[in-house]
Parts: sequence; C-alpha cells; structure tokens
Amino acid sequence: MAQTGHTASAAKACVYFVAKFNDKSYNDWFLPSKDELELMYLTLKKKNTGNFKDDFYWSSSEDDGVIAWYQVFGNGYQYYDGKYGDNNVRCVRAF
Repeated sequence: MAQTGHTASAAKACVYFVAKFNDKSYNDWFLPSKDELELMYLTLKKKNTGNFKDDFYWSSSEDDGVIAWYQVFGNGYQYYDGKYGDNNVRCVRAF
C-alpha cells in the first residue's frame, strides 16, 4: 500500500473493511499471504466451510511491484500474475 501511485487494491480493500457482528464492529482486517490462503484452502474449502467460490483469491504475497500471488480455490494451485486482474478478495483477522 506504500507504493507510489497506489490508489486501489485488494490490500486496501481489507484495510478499510469494517464488519459488524453482534453489535460490535471489527476493523482490524488484512489481506492474507499466499501461505495463509493455502491453509484456508486445505482446512476450510476442502471441508466445504467458509463459502469460498471455486475461483481466484488475491494474496498479499508479491513477486515485485507489479506481480502478486493468488490462490485458486477450485483446484488448490497457486499462481502469480499482474496486479491488474479482477480476482476475489478474502479479508481475514488475526486470531
């Protein structure tokens, strides 16, 4: 998010995300790394938990300033691509 010219991204969407549960607001969300997304795929998606689409989800793991990793929740593979793509975002909180 500190990159020059940064105006919109998956990471920014998570930083500004606020969710309300049982009358309490939570604003401490972040974009998970590719390793965290893989763990979510293995422990949640494969057990049909978490309402994940069989689609691509951006991670916070970067290759460089223009390339980032994503997790495919349809097959469990990970790839990297330019940050211009319209992949899904799954914000998470530390626990």
